[in-house]
Amino acid sequence: MDFKKRIKIRYLTAVVYIVLGLALAALSFFLEGENEFVSPFSFALIVIGVARIRKLSLITRNEASLKQREIAEGDERNIYIMLKAKNAAFSAYMLLAGIAVIVLMFLEYTLIAQCIGYSVCALALIYWVCYWIYYKKS
Repeated sequence: MDFKKRIKIRYLTAVVYIVLGLALAALSFFLEGENEFVSPFSFALIVIGVARIRKLSLITRNEASLKQREIAEGDERNIYIMLKAKNAAFSAYMLLAGIAVIVLMFLEYTLIAQCIGYSVCALALIYWVCYWIYYKKS
C-alpha cells in the first residue's frame, strides 16, 4: 500500500475517533445516572482524533516532511522496534490482566474479573487467528 493511501486511512481513522467520541458524549448526555466513565472516555476519543488530524496535517503540509516520514516508516530498524514494542505491550497486558483476574477473584469482584478474563481470551483468539492468516500467507 502506498504511503499516501495509508495517510488517508489514518485521516479516516481520526475522523472515526471524533465521531465515536461525539456519539458517546451525546449518549452520556442523554443517559440518566452514572456516566462518569463515558464522558471522560468520549472526551479522550475526541482529543485523540483531533491530535491525530493535527499531526497528519503537519506531516502532509510539505512534500519534504511527507517523504521523510515515508522513509522513516519503511526503515527496517524502525519496523523492528515497532514490532518489538507491540510484542512487549501484548505480553505485559496478558501477564498483568491474568494477575488482575486472579486478584479480583480473590477480592470477589467476579464481574470485573470476568470482563478482564474475556478480554484476555479475545486478545489471544485474535492473536491466533492473525498468526494463522500470516502463516498461511508466507
